[in-house]
Amino acid sequence: MKPLTILTLLFSLTVAMPGLYGQQDSILPAVPVPENVTVDPYTGNCTLSWIPSVSTDVERYIIYASDSLYGFLAIDSVPASHPSEYLHANSFARYRSTGYSVAARDSSGNRSPMSDPLWTVYLAAENDSCNSRINLSWTPHVNVSHPSGRYELWLSVAEEPVALILTLPKTDTSYNFSDYLPGTGYCFFIIATDEEGAAPSTSNRQCITTGTETTPGWMQITALSVEGGGLVVTGSYDRESTMDNFIVLRYDEGIPGWSQCGTTSGFDGTVVFTVADADTNRITPYALAVLNSCGIAADSSLPARNIVLTSEMRGTQVNLFWNGPGLSPVPVYSLWRDAGKGWQEAATGLSDTLWSEELSLMAGTVTSASVAYRVTASSDESPAGTPPSQSNVTLVPITEKIYMPNAFTPDGDGLNDLFMPALSFIPVGYEFSIYTRSGVILFRTSDYGEGWDGHHNGSLMPSGVYLWNLRLTTPSGQTEVRRGTVTILP
Repeated sequence: MKPLTILTLLFSLTVAMPGLYGQQDSILPAVPVPENVTVDPYTGNCTLSWIPSVSTDVERYIIYASDSLYGFLAIDSVPASHPSEYLHANSFARYRSTGYSVAARDSSGNRSPMSDPLWTVYLAAENDSCNSRINLSWTPHVNVSHPSGRYELWLSVAEEPVALILTLPKTDTSYNFSDYLPGTGYCFFIIATDEEGAAPSTSNRQCITTGTETTPGWMQITALSVEGGGLVVTGSYDRESTMDNFIVLRYDEGIPGWSQCGTTSGFDGTVVFTVADADTNRITPYALAVLNSCGIAADSSLPARNIVLTSEMRGTQVNLFWNGPGLSPVPVYSLWRDAGKGWQEAATGLSDTLWSEELSLMAGTVTSASVAYRVTASSDESPAGTPPSQSNVTLVPITEKIYMPNAFTPDGDGLNDLFMPALSFIPVGYEFSIYTRSGVILFRTSDYGEGWDGHHNGSLMPSGVYLWNLRLTTPSGQTEVRRGTVTILP
């Protein structure tokens, strides 16, 4: 190769690659100035634009993006000849506010400091179905080069074209959208802009399909049952409801008013709660109220009342009284008795709320110091699995009483044909005798369940007055001797 050719080639290399021949400088290029950052609300791509560095030897621009773990990381570079903007196709700006910065690198490999970052506007949306609204909030727009003067809220409903629905001052970063329709798709985004609409910065897009909390189409208390000293409240409700949290309300006459006495969750249309501090001897209205997801009572049932059973004694007759529970459908009642051998049904299919029985007729079956009674209420029209309502228990003490009729009619008609003592207890020892007025013995027995049928030696005694004598020992150990007269009526 000719010497002149070699010299020409070396000169060309020196111009093209000054750093190889000792002409590399160490001056850092001037920092470029970020101008705007915006998000495409439909793709989530983010575009950063900047004012180029004033340095004349800038070769490339380095693009940085914020990372939630590592701070700002270099994600790409573009040549200086490229337009001063960068499209970040894999931006996290659709998930969070993302910061972008840019730095300049010159032909000598010197890199400027990173610019102050610009952050995307990030919009968040929350479906507040219990208040029938969508809660919107966004990160503030901060841009020294192009400060915003307002926020525009854009909306598309049910995939209709997007429209500007309102503008908000730059001091606002939240808005509650209340034009709420259940089961409807809403898509929002924010644009931060100045009054002239220059250099707008758009946020990500948030889309929500509104839900709806469906209150029960019906709900009711189906049973109030006294169990273990407390009151078990059973209710049923519409299974199509999306709400299944309930509170139990009790009416307090002392306040007066309704107060909460418990919370419970329903399952498959049934709700059960035990009111441990219930006064089961006092008639009290109870109701169920269903709560929405905000814990606000959305609806309540009609009230129902616990059944309170009371008793009184008139001679040897027990009279029982109780109140209707106010349930729907109207129940029928059953009367239960425990005379010392466990609960047994004494009467069923009752529609009245009172019932009586002659205690002396069952004195021979009583083995306890008192007879216990309770009432249950049920209906064939109640939802399947509904337990009966059950009252409190009332006790009738068994006293050692002896009652003697003063007349009878032994005519064989099945009515008042026998004469015998009416006892409220089972005697330990017993002797009962009948005499004529002249002292002739007509009847004698040591069986307390046997009475005189008015006959002697197979013949019916004539109408008139006869003498009787009773000697017995009570369960408490007292010996009782009674005498008197009885009349056989014609």
